[in-house]
Amino acid sequence: MEKNVSPLQYSRELIFKSGYIPMMVEEIEVREDVEAHSHQFMEIAIITEGTGFHFSSMGRQQIVVGDVFVLRPGAWHSFQDCRDLKVYNCCFGAELLLQELAWVRQIPGINYLLWRGPLNSQAPGILKFTLSKSAIEYCREYLSKIEGILSAKPEQQKAALLGLLLVVLSELSTRANIESLADDLDQASAIPDVVLKGANMLEADVARDWTLLELAELLHLNPAYFVRLFKKHTGLSPIAYLNHQRAERAANLLVETQKSIAEIAREVGWADQNYFARCFKSHYGMSGKVYRARYSHR
Repeated sequence: MEKNVSPLQYSRELIFKSGYIPMMVEEIEVREDVEAHSHQFMEIAIITEGTGFHFSSMGRQQIVVGDVFVLRPGAWHSFQDCRDLKVYNCCFGAELLLQELAWVRQIPGINYLLWRGPLNSQAPGILKFTLSKSAIEYCREYLSKIEGILSAKPEQQKAALLGLLLVVLSELSTRANIESLADDLDQASAIPDVVLKGANMLEADVARDWTLLELAELLHLNPAYFVRLFKKHTGLSPIAYLNHQRAERAANLLVETQKSIAEIAREVGWADQNYFARCFKSHYGMSGKVYRARYSHR
């Protein structure tokens, strides 16, 4: 992270106001710079009008209509020098991807959109691509429907909200820039159940002292074969994938609790504080202590 950047963190309580389903959708007009901020949830930002610059760990990039930014929990960004800029924001709790929508990981395009792409990009946690004009309008139509339900009676239409979100995710995954995503989609075209099961096992118990041998035995596979298979379909080795999940979990605990860094390290499976510090910094560009100091008072 740039030394002069000290992002805010947008909390779940600030964004998810319905109290029923962790989802927020709105189109906003950006009249001035948006200060650097990170999130405790998934965010998809679609540029629908205007121009400006997007600043993140990817650097400062000029944005155009149709640009889409997918950000996983903990990733930070900002908008600068905006002119007539409109952004459709779609935010939702990552827990939906472990519960109601856990099965969407089996869909190659959505797997790339929400997992493989942002986890393997040059800026960890961020994926960028550009939509066509027709795709923008298509997504806008369904995002508007979600926005309408959320502002009315979301507690009565959970199925509708999840269904509409899936329509948007499907459109984004199929309309993304084919040239830049083609190789990854080809590799992930048939995601074996054993890879999905392995990823789910790691996410469900990040604190466990996992070893490749143990995980492979539970899945009844040769360790070397499992590593090759897992990396082919996720872009990461099982341990690298586990470390990313631990970093996301630790980032949330640093902000949401008063637990010591040593306690958090143990809770997410990094009992060695030095190892915790190295891994956390490799994901977020700062130590856990600095991350908490910058975000926890917001």
